[in-house]
Amino acid sequence: MTRMRAFALALPLTLTACGGAPGEGDPAGNTASTAGGALMPMNEEAALAENTALAPLPEPPANLAAEDAAMPGIDAPPNPDRSRPVASPSPEPGRDAAARLVRHYYARIAKRDFAAARAMWDDGGSASGLSPEAFAERFERFSEFGVEVGIPDHINAGAGQRYVEVPVRVSGRLKEGEEQFERRGIVTLHRTGDIEGATPAQRQWRIAGAEILPKTESGDAADPAQKAPATDAPAIVIARYDCANGARIIARFDNRAETAMLRRGYQKFGTLEQVRAASGIWYRGEGVELRGKGDQATITLPGEKPVQCEARAR
Repeated sequence: MTRMRAFALALPLTLTACGGAPGEGDPAGNTASTAGGALMPMNEEAALAENTALAPLPEPPANLAAEDAAMPGIDAPPNPDRSRPVASPSPEPGRDAAARLVRHYYARIAKRDFAAARAMWDDGGSASGLSPEAFAERFERFSEFGVEVGIPDHINAGAGQRYVEVPVRVSGRLKEGEEQFERRGIVTLHRTGDIEGATPAQRQWRIAGAEILPKTESGDAADPAQKAPATDAPAIVIARYDCANGARIIARFDNRAETAMLRRGYQKFGTLEQVRAASGIWYRGEGVELRGKGDQATITLPGEKPVQCEARAR
């Protein structure tokens, strides 16, 4: 037993001899083993102090109300205002856009691109009142064609629809006889307002009517309100009707001859004779009828149902 106690006392001395004297080369008095080339700290307090120095600093509490506090749809509910881009409303086409369309329209006629010009009318061109062939034939007779576009009138708005009149002066030369011509008139444009269900094409200006008057001997455009010498009533009266089906009809009343002529686009509907009416006006003939009182009128065109129309101020 005395021999075992001596062996136990000799063991620390052996380890001390192998590791060096305490405090040698280490001011803290740490004892380390270099077995395998790794430095292994044996002082527990030093190890805890080192780990504490390397620990991350405490973070402030998260502010979930901040704009960039979370990623929408991953660690926070999506923010609807940020997940859906809001489109800013574009302004509706105004009078400048209407004037440009009229210039482009007559420029295409001058270039003899009649199909493209007809397509600038309402309803895919049908509002012109002419078939593609008849439309081309109407302008084929000109060897030269030009236009001066004036300042558009104020835009008339109502029931989601927009109308504007653009004054024009067209001039050119006829193929036959090289006769020069000049006309003044009004081109009426129409479009749908920025309402629900309207397509982008419907929101753009389209031609709804064209009233080009011949020049008088004095060189000015014929005045529809010119008075007859012997009467107080105007000899010629022009009325423009907006109809419930979207049509734009122009009526030319001749008070001397007691007749009327209707036109939709470039399409004319014969001559109507005046009929005595208990009140208001009544014209009919060649399958066409116009009955009205004040600004209201009922117009029937060949093969079509009667439609309610309203005369508008020029």
